[in-house]
Amino acid sequence: CALPILILFKCDWFDSGKGTNIHKQYKLVEINHTRKYPKYDPFVLAVQVQQVYFTPYPSIKSDKDAWWAVFKVKGRSTIDAPVNEMAFQEDSNDNPPSLSVLELDDEERVIEYNELM
Repeated sequence: CALPILILFKCDWFDSGKGTNIHKQYKLVEINHTRKYPKYDPFVLAVQVQQVYFTPYPSIKSDKDAWWAVFKVKGRSTIDAPVNEMAFQEDSNDNPPSLSVLELDDEERVIEYNELM
């Protein structure tokens, strides 16, 4: 019996309160890398994470020195595929097609397809 594999990442967390900002116009996430999360909570499951990278602002002014921009990236060798895409099929049909009855007079005759050949 094979044991299941559990993958954990050890992380350093940033303060999500005062250490995080979302740019109003561009929706860019910014973090203050000097403000760390105060509690000890170093591990996260691999299925709960997304790969990101941090970059400092290229500014001569020192007003943004503590702030980094956060960008989501797609990891190497990953494919964008739907997760848990369920097949859609109705088990019952609430609107069955209506059938009409065709009444023929004595003189009319239904010709079948194979009679035309």
